[in-house]
Amino acid sequence: MKLRGKLLNWDDNRGFGFVEPQGGGQRAFVHIKAFSFYSRRPQSGDMIQYQTRQDRKGKIKAVEVSLVNDSPSAAKPSRRKTAKPPPPGNRNKMRLPVLLPFAALLSGAILFGRLPVEVAYVYLLASLIALVMYATDKSAARKNRWRTPESQLHLIALVGGWPGAYLAQQWLRHKSAKRDFKAMFWFTVLLNLVGLGYLLTESGHKLLAGLIG
Repeated sequence: MKLRGKLLNWDDNRGFGFVEPQGGGQRAFVHIKAFSFYSRRPQSGDMIQYQTRQDRKGKIKAVEVSLVNDSPSAAKPSRRKTAKPPPPGNRNKMRLPVLLPFAALLSGAILFGRLPVEVAYVYLLASLIALVMYATDKSAARKNRWRTPESQLHLIALVGGWPGAYLAQQWLRHKSAKRDFKAMFWFTVLLNLVGLGYLLTESGHKLLAGLIG
């Protein structure tokens, strides 16, 4: 007999949480691999159907899990509701207003001797790492594997990888719809630009000179 309960404390990055049965009772551990089918990623507050089983350590875990009112047909989006992705030309236009001014500013600062070329190398390397991290995380999400923590994605953006992270969001269509994530992402971009502005000051020059030697 399947039970019904509410999904709690769901960690989408790690793919697990807990379920509290309706009417009270013992909570059970829920892993993303226990879902027999889902048309979207689970989230805290969802009602699920499940059965329970004890693991080797005697702890209760949920098995044969499914979202309430979810079915394979729900995974097939209606043609009327499916939004067509913007043409490649439009996506490029969306990226240019953000990246071109930054690239021009950074290049100008280097050409006029306001910044050493090593700063550009840092941005390039961090952006490449960010692209790899986003691609790896999207692949893990599709295969229900261990996800890259969002804190690590924000950290690489903060240290200079935000141009690559921004491109990854647009090209891979990954992390581009989560409002909380996007708000934190743009906050890290702001902090990074503030730090870059500091490097253009006299004290920033001295700091860079000491680091580069």
